[in-house]
Parts: sequence; C-alpha cells; structure tokens
Amino acid sequence: MLEYRFSNFFVKSGLGISEFGENTTFNITNTLHDTSGGYTSWDINKYYTYDTVGYFDDPLRPGLIFPILSSVPHIDTLASQWNSKDNITYSKESIFSKNRYRYIEIPLIIGFQYNIKKMGLYAGGGISYGIMTNSSGKFINDNNLIDINFKETPFKRSNLNYILNIGTDYALSNNWNIFIQANFKANITSIFKPEFDLGTKYKSYGINIGLSYIIK
Repeated sequence: MLEYRFSNFFVKSGLGISEFGENTTFNITNTLHDTSGGYTSWDINKYYTYDTVGYFDDPLRPGLIFPILSSVPHIDTLASQWNSKDNITYSKESIFSKNRYRYIEIPLIIGFQYNIKKMGLYAGGGISYGIMTNSSGKFINDNNLIDINFKETPFKRSNLNYILNIGTDYALSNNWNIFIQANFKANITSIFKPEFDLGTKYKSYGINIGLSYIIK
C-alpha cells in the first residue's frame, strides 16, 4: 500500500484482493402435472351395409336362387370430446450452495493519524474500485436455479464500495510501516447486472495486516 502524509493527514492507495460471499440453501418446489385422458363420444348412430358374397340354390325349389349377404357394421360419431385430468403433485428439494465472489480492489482512503513516538493511531474512509476476477455458486433466475461461472454470470465485472477503517501502525524506518487495521466495506452500487438486479448489496468486515510505504 502506498501512503502520502501531510501534517497529521494521509492519503492511501494500493492494490489488494478481496473475496466475499455467502453460504445459502435454496428450497426448490417442483410441480408435476399429469394431463392424461381420452376421448368421449356421444350421439352415436350405428347402421349396417350388406354385400353379396355368394348365392344359394334351393333344391326344393328349382330355379330359385337366393343371395348370401354379409353385413358390415358402421358407427357414425356425430360429436366427441377429449376428457383430460390434471393431477398435480409437488416435490421439495433443498440445495446448499457456497457462493464466492473475488475482486481485485483499488482503494483511495483519506484519514487522520495521531502519532506517539513510533506508533500511530489512525482512522480513515474512502472508496474502492473492484474488478471481479472469479465467481462461483448458484443463483435463481426466473424461478430456475442456475450455476454461476465467470463466463455466464449475473454479476457486473466491476463495482464501487465505500470503506471505513481504524487501525494502528509502527514505524520500521523513515518510509516503511507495519500496520494492523479493522475494516468495514459496503457496496455503493449493486454487484448484479441490471437484468438480474434484486437490489442486493453486500457488507463485509475484516482485519488487514501488512506493510505500507510512506512518501514524504
């Protein structure tokens, strides 16, 4: 981290990596429809047609020939209707997901420091610009549970955060300090793309330990 001091005030910037996310369980309800059924017909008219399949010669009455007829049944359906049934069944499923979002952070912090010999106490605030480098987990879109990956993601590639921190440092030399600080960070803008935006903004708390180079 680079730091510029003037009197008891300072401006800090640098480059860092941050990762945050959530452990969540999605409760999914599946709805199954059974729409099987069949046709029902009514106003049925049944009739027969006859065809001659041969002749019968009556030996008791020579010269009289009788046709042998075959009947063929026919059915006229004047109306019909498809009768369906809709049996609805439900199944519930719980799916656990560890969602993680990783960013490269570029902060800009302005603050005030009070020094006691080589030790300093300070507080500051500012903004950071985050560039997403990776994301994983699951996300609900249009009632469908989808897998998050870096190419197919509902998140924007970058976002803004505001930062508050308080800490202490110790001078190792005229330019190098070792520091430990408590941080609070919250999204200024949503991390989601507009088409997926649910108004979700994240907050995070943490402690940083590191080295800073002071430009005087």
